[in-house]
Amino acid sequence: MSTIKSSSEHLTLNADGASKDIKLQNNGSESVIVKSDGSVGVGTSSPSVKSEIQHSGTGGFPATSGTTQTYGILRLNSGGGWTSALDIGNNGGNGAWIQSTDTSNLATNYALYLNKNGGQVRVGSGGLTFNGDTAAANALDDYEEGTWTATLASGATTTPTATGHYTKIGREVHIYLNVNFGSIAVNGTALQISGLPFTPNHPTTGSMGYTARVQMQSTAHHFTAVDSGVTTVEYRYMSANVGGSSALLTQSSGTFTPAFQLAMTYLVP
Repeated sequence: MSTIKSSSEHLTLNADGASKDIKLQNNGSESVIVKSDGSVGVGTSSPSVKSEIQHSGTGGFPATSGTTQTYGILRLNSGGGWTSALDIGNNGGNGAWIQSTDTSNLATNYALYLNKNGGQVRVGSGGLTFNGDTAAANALDDYEEGTWTATLASGATTTPTATGHYTKIGREVHIYLNVNFGSIAVNGTALQISGLPFTPNHPTTGSMGYTARVQMQSTAHHFTAVDSGVTTVEYRYMSANVGGSSALLTQSSGTFTPAFQLAMTYLVP
């Protein structure tokens, strides 16, 4: 016999029998089921995992306005007057979603922190992998974008600085710099820019691009270069159709307003 028992501390619902379930109904329709094996179903009478929630309507992506999360399936909210929440939903055959949002205005979105106190976030055991590849050596285990401080370390009587940008994907680093250092006193030494965001592990060359008010060598190939283990970029040239080694590009002494542009991709350990 199934029983309902109450006391000053507990309410016990008991389905008598090894294969009997506990069902909660609304107007004669089942809303929640607790199976005899302990699994719970909301919106489904046959949960396939320990806890399963099914949405009764069609799927869709999270709402971008208003207060109704039409396609939401689960909401985690701290309450206590706070309106931030974590919504989870499904877009049918187009995937599932997680959205950190504001319950009072779904146009407002919040950061979603994973391992906020530290530690790695991985998809798979070794990083993000694609097309069924499971090898840790092939996983994408790092991606970041940022800025670096480029310093005219050689070529002038002062060391002006500027901001460059970089993108790092795994071991590959791409840097870009487009800057006018303003009016400076050039001293005739080699043009070098220091401050690379990561240290290369082998010699690399890159493009030189536009260098306004910098003396270029006629009939020569101009490029940028960086050596292994250093974070300084050199401006170099090699005479066309001659061969041999390259030389550092220098600027005659005087006051100029040189502009530099460089792009380079290199590997790190």
